[in-house]
Amino acid sequence: MKKFSDIEILEKICVKKMQRLESKGFNLGYKIPESRETPLITPFILQEFTQDSNCKFIESTLKDSKEFIESNSKDSIIKSIKSSKNCNNFIESKIENSQDNSPLILKSHPFPPFENKSANYPVNFNENIESKTDCIKNKKQPFIIAEIKRASPTAGNISEILDPINLAKTYVKQGASAISVLCEEDYFKGSLSDLQSVKNALPHACVLRKDFILDPKEIEISYKMGADMVLLIAAIFLRDFKTFKAIFEAILSYKMTPLIEIHDLKEYEFIATLGISNLQKALLGINSRNLRTFKINAMDTMRLKAMMPTRFPVIFESGIECAFDSFSAASSGFSGILCGSYLVKNLDSKSKSSVLNDLKNAFLKGSENNFLEKIVRKFVTKNNIIESKGEISTEDSKNTNFIESKLQNSQDFIESKIQKPLIKICGINNLDFLAESIKQGADLLGFILTKKSPRYIDFEFLKKANEIIESTLQDSIESKSSKNTNLVKNIQSSKNYNFELDSKLNKNNLDSKLKSSKIPNFFRPIRVGVVTQDCIDFGLKCLESKLLDCLQLHDTPLEFVLDSIESSEIFYNNINLNSANFAFYPSLNTPFQTLKTQKLQDRFILFDSSGGSGETLDIESIKIFLQNNEIFKKNLWLAGGISAQNLGQILSLNPMLIDICSALESSKGIKDIKKLKEFFKTFKNYYKIIK
Repeated sequence: MKKFSDIEILEKICVKKMQRLESKGFNLGYKIPESRETPLITPFILQEFTQDSNCKFIESTLKDSKEFIESNSKDSIIKSIKSSKNCNNFIESKIENSQDNSPLILKSHPFPPFENKSANYPVNFNENIESKTDCIKNKKQPFIIAEIKRASPTAGNISEILDPINLAKTYVKQGASAISVLCEEDYFKGSLSDLQSVKNALPHACVLRKDFILDPKEIEISYKMGADMVLLIAAIFLRDFKTFKAIFEAILSYKMTPLIEIHDLKEYEFIATLGISNLQKALLGINSRNLRTFKINAMDTMRLKAMMPTRFPVIFESGIECAFDSFSAASSGFSGILCGSYLVKNLDSKSKSSVLNDLKNAFLKGSENNFLEKIVRKFVTKNNIIESKGEISTEDSKNTNFIESKLQNSQDFIESKIQKPLIKICGINNLDFLAESIKQGADLLGFILTKKSPRYIDFEFLKKANEIIESTLQDSIESKSSKNTNLVKNIQSSKNYNFELDSKLNKNNLDSKLKSSKIPNFFRPIRVGVVTQDCIDFGLKCLESKLLDCLQLHDTPLEFVLDSIESSEIFYNNINLNSANFAFYPSLNTPFQTLKTQKLQDRFILFDSSGGSGETLDIESIKIFLQNNEIFKKNLWLAGGISAQNLGQILSLNPMLIDICSALESSKGIKDIKKLKEFFKTFKNYYKIIK
């Protein structure tokens, strides 16, 4: 049995590291200072999340306690706070030290600095953070971790990095929020000496010790050598939670910040055992590289992020190869990125390059439009409520092994046995059809923006469409609220009525949401503009006008998604897609007969066999394609002749998204509400939903 991990490369690295520890000690043969010689820096991203949490708590507390504060003296308030089980000594001291006659004012303070265990240096926050008078409304800055990395098992030798200090200074100059220093010696060619020299040269930078930490005794060494953050890889400890927790607690005891790295849902469930309160003291990172195959899969990384609570910051690790990758990470809800190989290749010997600054700017733009997060969270939410499968025709059952008599609630989704796809209704050019699409449950709404299509719509139609979307959604919420009110009345009139249940129902009903004109995000369909190269400017105008959430680039160049192509410039009209800073996903119109032997990159891609012509998909070619591109087995987006008649075959491929257009028309470009209803009725017969 392997000592650390069933993952071969991880086991090799850890065994080699343990041999070094046993032969050279926890200092790995380096001279360690008696005490820390540099200030301890807390990553500002934790400060921002703490501020958000504190502000929301204080807002709630002030609202609930207004009468109490107005009707009681300051002494009685202090006495009440001290007697509370949740008394915060920091707030208490602030109150006690205030002048007797001064008014009692609660302000949104960050958590106070802790005392260091082994030094008198204060805990300073990164200088990039600005003071905020309204910490909830202000936009967060991206947390960019730039890495000093000479080599890796996957990339081999990347760069000698003869002067790590100079590279670190370049990173900081271009806006890095933290510096990651590889310290593993055998596979990554790093050292503790690199960590110490970088921190000594840049004492006010936030520095991460990126290493394969195996023992709590390594943490004191990390602290004294200048680390502000320490990487903790969950996959190493899946059979040893005790050691994992001991290392985590040791990091916190030195007031450093753990960066906990996970790869999948199993690892997240493992670290979740620490509890939310502990996880909020750490940064979480999701590494998009599969350590078994070494393949990058950003799609699964985004899906995992969507399953996690939003109350703590999560970093996107590995796979950043261009500015659009950074944009996509931000758009899928991440708080920052960790980037190594790409930056080293471009900045170690080419200091004039601005790639890090480009990544930061792209991340900022991506955080303004979280369309990928909306799509993936909508998908995750939709699949957490599947319970069982409806009846399927004998003809469909012959075509697939997909059909099962029952589903095991959401567990099948988690294990990817079966999933309920998002539905995109495309080519909408009729307002009544649009309203009915929303009522039926369309997840995405597609509008064709090229004049070459019989389904073309102009700017004015799109404005009216948005008005219809808002009014239809509002009607839907009111309807749901009415049903909820009737449910409460029925329960109250029943013999088994109890007040505890009543309070929960009233707490969760939608009436309060009706008082606001803002429609909850989980109700909103995603608005997609389908463009061709000749109308991309019109699409961008619609995006900037907030009439669309994203663009679908019809007939995207195949080079943009091929894994074998490494080019910094791939154009769609006059736009370099690798540096694009707007929300889009590629749409390939290449037949699966051609694609089935190709290796594609880890991007969400709509595979469209027809482009609205109604030409059906080649099921057998898709199956061969999936065998060669396993990353798409759970992430398949399909378009092309999908209808109620062939739906069983399409669902047998277990897609994440299906796009329906021509099958919902009485003639080309003429939408048919009757066919729309028929399609959704057929689709819903495949699934029984628990609400």
